[in-house]
Parts: sequence; C-alpha cells; structure tokens
Amino acid sequence: MFGFLKNDKEEASTQPTSIEQIQVGDVVDYYMKSWETQEEGVYDWGNNESSKEFKLNSGDEVAYISLYEDDELEISVFQKINWNAIDGDLRSTINQYSEPPRELVKDGVKYYLSDSGMARYRSITKDKGWSNFAYWDYEDETEDKIVSIESWDGDFEISAGEYVEPFEFGIFRKAK
Repeated sequence: MFGFLKNDKEEASTQPTSIEQIQVGDVVDYYMKSWETQEEGVYDWGNNESSKEFKLNSGDEVAYISLYEDDELEISVFQKINWNAIDGDLRSTINQYSEPPRELVKDGVKYYLSDSGMARYRSITKDKGWSNFAYWDYEDETEDKIVSIESWDGDFEISAGEYVEPFEFGIFRKAK
C-alpha cells in the first residue's frame, strides 16, 4: 500500500558488489560507458585451469571481460581487431609457418608471446558443447596490454585489450 515506505535494503542486497558476481543481463559501467552483459562462456585451459568470459554490448561497441583466478583474480577487457591492426603481414606469416610469430607490433607497441597451446570453450548462454581451439597470447613489456590470436578450425580471431582492476567497474542488476 505504501510502496515508498518499503525497505530498499532488500533490493540493494541483490545488486552485485564485485565484477566476480556478473551475470547475463547485468549492466556494467566501464570506461565511461554502460554495457549490457549479453553472453557468458567458459574456457578450459587444461590442468584444472579455467576462466569465464562475458560479452558486453554498449550499442556501438562490443567488448569482452575475462575473469581468471590464479593466485588472485586476473581481469582483462578486450575487443576483436582486424588483421591489419597488427604491423607487418601477419596472415602471410601464419600461412608460411602454420603459427603466429613470437613477437607482434600493434600501434607501435611490441608484444611478446607469453603463452600458447590448445584449449576449449563452451558458451553457457547458448548451451552449446565444447569447441577446441589453438591460442597464442602476447603481452607488452609492461605486462599491462595484451593481444590474443585464436585458431578455430583454421579460422583466426585476433583481439587486443588490457588487464584491469575490479574497482574500474560498476555493475547493476536489472530488477526481475
């Protein structure tokens, strides 16, 4: 009857307090933009290591958040990029040697191969089975910026981003 007297603590308690609590449908404030969380997936890196990935859409951009728990939470935000964003002829190098080079240059910054191997991915949102892929991860000298190349049955995807801190995000869950 008197809705304005209702205790707001109930509604506030359902709001996430950290990026680790993100769910599909949440609105994420990051880098002065609001992004809707649209998809959730999981990566299996082998050796009992896994990470979560969330697809975000701001209306004019798509980005991805990766959450990886090692000794502490490692968060990265990245976007898919075109082949021509990497200096040189990356496509020819991959065709010639069947894998990417050990160093890349993007926007004048040199990146060094930090990890590579085989892994698998499963979309939780789309409830699809596991897909296997090869990956090559690169970091710059500061280990703040990252470039990743993935090969899905010969189809390559390239993404670039950076490691970020939990305080850089605001998360709002829509009322159900």
